[in-house]
Amino acid sequence: MNFFPRIVSGKIQAAVHNCIHGGISSAGVLDVEGALPCTNVYTIFLPMPGKKWVLEYCAHGSAAENPWQTNAGEAQVEAGLIPPAADQQFDFHRITIPDKNAGKLKVLRALIDKDGAIDKEHEFQGVLPGMDAAAGFAFTNWKFRPATRASAPIGVDVLVGIPARALERLSKQSSGVAGN
Repeated sequence: MNFFPRIVSGKIQAAVHNCIHGGISSAGVLDVEGALPCTNVYTIFLPMPGKKWVLEYCAHGSAAENPWQTNAGEAQVEAGLIPPAADQQFDFHRITIPDKNAGKLKVLRALIDKDGAIDKEHEFQGVLPGMDAAAGFAFTNWKFRPATRASAPIGVDVLVGIPARALERLSKQSSGVAGN
């Protein structure tokens, strides 16, 4: 079976007010402990047709840094991290999946570099092999404005949670046909 990414029509952007700070050593919303090599994990929800995708991110190369470390009563505070913004998004055709997998998320791990390009993408957690490949291919074609810290673009390590099943279309619901 062939899977092709399809461009999502219109400009869809994640709102910064949907940002959740996971805190120190957090597993984040995706509940994947230790998957990102950093102490502060942030989460945004990317609006997509059907269901939102989850994007957890942290500053690339921040594993050795501890913003909460104190020296003789001093606390260091890092500048805020503004999330990457998707300028072009792609979705993919989902196949019918068993009900036991319906609520699962396909999780990808990647780097969004300081130019907004996706690099080092690999599967972290899959659902179905053919659909997993299509989801990975779709995500690697996204275009981002990079994350910023103190107004300077920076790379971020990311986990992307992609719903295995999108919401059913109203036309299919009304006809009684179940779909993905």
